[in-house]
Amino acid sequence: LENGSSQELWNDLLALAKELRPKAGQITYNKLIERLSSKYNFKGHKNLAAAINSFSKYSSSTVLAIKDYVGEKTKIERMDVSQILSKIDKSNIVSLIGPSGVGKTALAKQVYLKCIQNNTSVFWLSYTAFKSGTLAGLNQSIGIDSFQDLFEFGPNNSLLIIDGIDRLLSESELQLVSILFSLFKEFGRKKWTILLTSQAEFWPRASEFVSSGGAIDIYSISGFSTAELNNIAKEHSFLRPLLAKENIKA
Repeated sequence: LENGSSQELWNDLLALAKELRPKAGQITYNKLIERLSSKYNFKGHKNLAAAINSFSKYSSSTVLAIKDYVGEKTKIERMDVSQILSKIDKSNIVSLIGPSGVGKTALAKQVYLKCIQNNTSVFWLSYTAFKSGTLAGLNQSIGIDSFQDLFEFGPNNSLLIIDGIDRLLSESELQLVSILFSLFKEFGRKKWTILLTSQAEFWPRASEFVSSGGAIDIYSISGFSTAELNNIAKEHSFLRPLLAKENIKA
């Protein structure tokens, strides 16, 4: 304990026990540190409240700007979300691969929103955050001091979504990807999972730099299923005659 008195800490622990007791609740050591770190600094634990808050704001504002509607009112609901979440539970790195325009970013957005709904710590990085080509520039763009600290001391079972990694073309951008995944491999693999999106044709080159983080689990998506297209057609009647024909796929 580096700041705050022992008596204050004891009082806060008693208050927390009183809060949890009616629910027969329990709390892990890491969750306990997370709850108290805004008031106390603990030896061996970084206070990342400000960094996490900044990254969360960047993530939510970026995700909010992503269009996942057909027209003005029909939301694109993909049925792959549960399978992707299952892969995330079992893997350290999952890459969402598919052709251009198939809805990879919209699907990743659904995963992000599902994690928020489930109270899972989730963060979003757009490919534009890598444009500086430096780790310092990446940190600055999302308002944190250190990805190493975030990976090492951040919340357990966190998900980092990196969207559009195939759009990184310069050597400096790709080397930054390699540095980030090396940090992830050394400091974050026990706590974090990373979900990527990439066009299939550009994935072989991008994967060379992502592989510095370890093994990669691939999830491929193609066109919309018949059920997904029918959901869209409910709001857009002019599509129904087209969908009635055989072998129509988006």
